[in-house]
Amino acid sequence: AALPARLVARVETISKIVAPPLEAFVDRNDVDRASIAQRKLAHGTRVFAVAARLVASKRVDRAIAYAAREKATLIVIGDGPERTHLERLARDLRANAHFLGLLTRPATLVQIAAADALVHASVTEGLSSVVREADLLGTRVIHI
Repeated sequence: AALPARLVARVETISKIVAPPLEAFVDRNDVDRASIAQRKLAHGTRVFAVAARLVASKRVDRAIAYAAREKATLIVIGDGPERTHLERLARDLRANAHFLGLLTRPATLVQIAAADALVHASVTEGLSSVVREADLLGTRVIHI
C-alpha cells in the first residue's frame, strides 16, 4: 500500500511464484482400505493426518495438541529426530495419535486421501507440497 502504483506493477511482475503442476494418483481401493483402517483406530472420531519430517520447525507438536483438543485421531506420517519427544507428548496429552513412520509418497498420499483433514502447522514453508497434494486429493487442509 505504501508503494507508488508504478512500483507495485513492477514488483508484481517479478514476485509471483508459480508452482509446478503436481500429479497425485491414488488407487481408490487403497484409499478405501486405508479409510477402514483409520476408522478402526478412530473409534468414531474424526481422522486428521500430518505428514512431515519430525523436526521442531514443522511444529508437529502443535498438530498433536490440536488433535487432542479436538478429540480427533491423528495419523502422523514421517520420521525424524523429534519422534520420541512427539510420541511422549501424545501420551502426555492423551492424544489418539498413531505414528506410521516414513512412508513412500504413494502410501502417504493414500493416508492423506483417506483422512478427514490434513493438519499443517509449519510457518516456515512458503509453498508446501503436502498442502498442495491434499488440495489436489480433495482433502481439507487445516492451518494452525
